[in-house]
Amino acid sequence: MRYFDLIIDWSEVWALLIPFITILVIRKGFNKMQPLVIYTIVALILNSFSTVSYFFHAQMHGFMRNNNIFYNLHSIARVVFFGWFIYNVAPAKHQKFYLLLLSAYACFIVVHFAFNSSILFFDTTTFAAESIVLLVIAISYCLTMMLDDQQINWVQQPSFLVIGGILFYEVVTFFIFLFILPMAKSNPSFGLLCLKIYKFVFVFLCVMIAIALIKNTRKRVLVAGTG
Repeated sequence: MRYFDLIIDWSEVWALLIPFITILVIRKGFNKMQPLVIYTIVALILNSFSTVSYFFHAQMHGFMRNNNIFYNLHSIARVVFFGWFIYNVAPAKHQKFYLLLLSAYACFIVVHFAFNSSILFFDTTTFAAESIVLLVIAISYCLTMMLDDQQINWVQQPSFLVIGGILFYEVVTFFIFLFILPMAKSNPSFGLLCLKIYKFVFVFLCVMIAIALIKNTRKRVLVAGTG
């Protein structure tokens, strides 16, 4: 049980190694998937610092004792890179709406951390804003593709795997992060359970990203082979 808990505790790092190793194997030809590549690298760095800070808290100095900043930065990174990815794969006629929504999010984050909160503290408002923005963009994209007149099986598309993972992740974590602080105070054991659920969901998201990258590469090879 001790080793299982240790594996779960480090899951925010090793889960990202799944898409990261996939990226190292594929190495090129990501095209519109490039935001996912950058996200994986940025998230791996942030989560590594966050997890090391948590486990070696006593040996850390200054702001490194506080891993909340890494969670806040990771939340912002998800919106930036997942939003960028959906913008890349979306039809041009809908890109303006996505860009407007992402710009509004950026303005909100700047104002929020400038006047209302500190990025050094765990901020549930940031996570709520992340979920709302990504859910709106992802659901909008799915509805657009499903209502499209083209005879394409969108469910088999690599982009749908990623967006499906994003939707599942955001739906579950929206409620976890929104209520994690009061839950942890009133019922610590239930708070820990919610954190474990979050980590399992994060592993699922990373697996979906890796599968999508592999499918995108196979699709590119097939297209090249028939050219």
